[in-house]
Amino acid sequence: MNSKVRARLNNWTIGHCIEDKPCTISLFGEVYGHPRFPDGKAIITSQIISVDLIQKIAETQFTFYDLGDACEAVYDRYKELIQTPTEPDNEDQQSSSQPNSKV
Repeated sequence: MNSKVRARLNNWTIGHCIEDKPCTISLFGEVYGHPRFPDGKAIITSQIISVDLIQKIAETQFTFYDLGDACEAVYDRYKELIQTPTEPDNEDQQSSSQPNSKV
């Protein structure tokens, strides 16, 4: 049994349909560390099997992609899912429970 390739995909975006092919969900982006492509090559992945936007990993039939920075449009649309949840800032908690004393 062959193990999957692991590569990094930067400046990625989500693509749905490619002309002359069945409609699938793929990622478009610049690949790094993939044995079939030179670093920085723009690629279209094969159909996505799963995506974890918290851990920033996408899986296709033969490859795991570590998702680097998304292109700006993807980030704007999915930023709530891409950002890792953080604990509230102590200042925010204090300011909501105490009146602001600054003039």
